[in-house]
Amino acid sequence: MTQQELLSQAAAALRSAQRVLVVGHERPDGDAVGSTVAVGMIAEALGADVCYFNVDPVPFNLQFLPKADAIRSDLPLDWLPDVTVVVDCAQRSRVGEKFPAVGWGECVICFDHHKTFDADVADILVRDIEAAATAELVYELALTCGVEITKELAKPLYCALLTDTGSFRYGKTRPATMERGAALLRAGVDAWEVASQIYESEPIERMRLMSEVLNTLDIAAGGKLATIVITDEMFERTGANPDMTDGLVNLARSVRGVEVAAQLVQQTDGTFRIGMRSRGNIDVASVAEHFGGGGHKNAAGFASALELEDLKSSLGAALLSVIEAA
Repeated sequence: MTQQELLSQAAAALRSAQRVLVVGHERPDGDAVGSTVAVGMIAEALGADVCYFNVDPVPFNLQFLPKADAIRSDLPLDWLPDVTVVVDCAQRSRVGEKFPAVGWGECVICFDHHKTFDADVADILVRDIEAAATAELVYELALTCGVEITKELAKPLYCALLTDTGSFRYGKTRPATMERGAALLRAGVDAWEVASQIYESEPIERMRLMSEVLNTLDIAAGGKLATIVITDEMFERTGANPDMTDGLVNLARSVRGVEVAAQLVQQTDGTFRIGMRSRGNIDVASVAEHFGGGGHKNAAGFASALELEDLKSSLGAALLSVIEAA
C-alpha cells in the first residue's frame, strides 16, 4: 500500500472519530511534541474531541507551542478514545510504562520515521525512514484531510522540522523538507520567534550543568568517540533536571574528529539513559537495539541498569565496533 493510500485511511479514521487520543514517545523532543499538537489540532478541525497525552512533561523550551499546555499525563474521567494516534515512535513500549491500557482506541494510527519499529504497532502505520521528521508526514496528513494549515497549526510543524533536522543541517534534510518548511513560513510562522524560544532561552541551571558536563568529556578510539556523563549529583549541585539534558550530546559530537558521541544520564533510580549521535554511515541504532533500545542510524538511545563503569566499558566496545565497521 502506498503512503498516500495509508494517509487516506488515516484521514478517514479521524473524520469518523468522536474521541481521539494523541500520544508521543516518553521524554518527548521537538518532533514528538510538535507532531502531537499538530495531529490533535487536525483532529479538532475535523470535529473530534481530543486528548493530548504524554507520560512526561513538555520540555521547558517547547512550552511556547500552542496546545502544549493541554498535554496531560492522565485521561479525563470516563473518557475513552475511538482512535489513538501515536506519533514519532512505532513501538508501543516507547509511549511509556505509565500509558493507561484504556488509552488504546479501537483504531490505532501511527506516524513515524524511525528505523526501529514493531510491525503490529498500529492498524494504520504511516512510516517513512527517509523523512527528516515525523512532522513531514503530519503535514501531508493535514493536506489529505483538507485541513487548512493556519499559522497556529504551522508553528508546531515548523518547530518539529527545525529540531529534528538540527536547524535544517542534518543529512536527511531533503528538498521536500525545505519546501514544507517554506510553506509553513508562508502560513505565517515567525522563524526567529521559534528558533529563539528553542535555542536561545536557556535556564541558568542548564548553563551551569553544561559547565559540569564538559568536565566529564572523554575522547577515545583515536579521537573518533566522545562520551559525557551526567550524574544525579550534578543535578543537585546545579539545580538542573533531566529535562535540561536534551541536546547536550551534540556538544561532544561537535569536537573536531569525533564521529560518535554518547551521553549517559543518570536517573533518580540510579539507572542510566543513553543517547547517541553519529556522523555519516556509522549506525548507532544497531548499538541501541543490542542494548534493548532503538532509533535512527545517526541518532538512537537506550536505558541501562548497569553500573557506570561497566556501562562505559560495554558501550565503548560496542561503539568501537560500529566505528571500525563503517
